Amino acid sequence: MFEQLGHDRLDFRIEEAQSGMKVIDVMVKWMDLSVRQVRNGKNRKDVLLNGRPVSVNGFVRTGDLITYLLEVEENYFEPEAIPVAVVFENEDLVLINKQPFVVVHPTRSYPSGTIGNGLAMHFKKNGINPKIRFINRLDRDTSGLLLIAKNPYAQHVVTEQMKRDEVEKRYLALVHGRVEAEEGTIDAPIGRPDEDQVERSVMADGQPSTTHFWVRERFENATLVEVRLETGRTHQIRVHFSHLGHPLVGDTLYHEGSDLIGRQALHAFKLCFRLPRTGEYRSFEAPLPEDFERLLTQLRDSDALSDAFKI
Repeated sequence: MFEQLGHDRLDFRIEEAQSGMKVIDVMVKWMDLSVRQVRNGKNRKDVLLNGRPVSVNGFVRTGDLITYLLEVEENYFEPEAIPVAVVFENEDLVLINKQPFVVVHPTRSYPSGTIGNGLAMHFKKNGINPKIRFINRLDRDTSGLLLIAKNPYAQHVVTEQMKRDEVEKRYLALVHGRVEAEEGTIDAPIGRPDEDQVERSVMADGQPSTTHFWVRERFENATLVEVRLETGRTHQIRVHFSHLGHPLVGDTLYHEGSDLIGRQALHAFKLCFRLPRTGEYRSFEAPLPEDFERLLTQLRDSDALSDAFKI
């Protein structure tokens, strides 16, 4: 089993179930490392047995300690005092509730003032400086749960879960018009008609894309829906609901309607996955931000806004 230490190493104590196995087999089957990671570690002499470099084809006995020293890559984002609301953190991961109107990582257009810069400051205050590895991405104007790995091991483990469809991502979206079906699935391929434009659309030769939804609350001319992504295409929720005839409120990229929130009304409220090392299944939720909650309150309290949401 794993002995919990820092973000830069893995220590695994051999129990009876692994006794007699090869080092490499324990590392792949029980430690969730890829064969490539094991061999790279071996070449760096970063695979240790009881504190000494070892052949990965050697055998282990009960009580032995396998140590894998993770390749050290330091963060290069400039630390800035950008707020990051931490929902969960351990030696491998940090999960935050991202505020709207903030870009996730520095780009040519946004070289500073990003979540990446805020995380760099957060890590600096904790005396560490790991490379910041975003496992999921959110648009600038989308709020909600954003997961970051502190090392390549954690990134690999959770990414493999995503490939096996074992990570559950759920969103809340406010869309124009009344969605009459209580639930449904949008199965429509998404592509990029023009490589010079950011917009995506439903296209016959696009990438397979599947979105499941459930109606949470109906208003006169708007609907609050819960959404689960089966695939993770760029702008998937925004494109699919626009294709369905119910574009997201505030989404000026895919709809020309009134803007009463200043952004697309989309919040990543739930994320479920297994923690690296322990394999413990965890489910996390993030409350709606103030602007989204305020808009819902206005809709519940008054019919005056109803005309603004007509399609």
